[in-house]
Amino acid sequence: MESKRRTFFSSVAAVTALAFLLAAPCRAQQAPEVSERFAHLAIKALHVVQASESTVPDIDISPALEAIDAARSAGATDEERRFSTVLYQIYRSKVRDNGVIAAYRRVIEAENFTDDSENKQIRQSKDYSASQLTDTVTEIQNREDRCFRELEASLDRGSLRGLSGCSALIR
Repeated sequence: MESKRRTFFSSVAAVTALAFLLAAPCRAQQAPEVSERFAHLAIKALHVVQASESTVPDIDISPALEAIDAARSAGATDEERRFSTVLYQIYRSKVRDNGVIAAYRRVIEAENFTDDSENKQIRQSKDYSASQLTDTVTEIQNREDRCFRELEASLDRGSLRGLSGCSALIR
């Protein structure tokens, strides 16, 4: 009885492994989630968004918005249209981050002006504050860079899965 059960489970395991091995190439041969044309336009839009230094989100005529609109118009599937929406959300986050970074830099510059009447403790406090703001700017830039790299790699693969690095920018 034990021998029959072991043979049965071995057979089931073998059939399951065979089915998995046969199905794996089929999944790999499936069409990508995004078309090559859309991926090209979306990557172009992504680069324009990444290079944007705008701090005003509602500019009607913006190279980033034009590039996103071009990708959106090329989107033929629901997945491509959703990705266009993600690009727009990332653009809005990028503009917001640009504003925060610009404000932090202004504060850092203002804090670095030396005043002869400052004592050592005030100077140290200002230096510490400037250091904290600089660290925050670096964190924002690193978060954006991580997201942009993930998005570009995802588009290169033709798949829009695995965008966990962008969760802070997509709202």
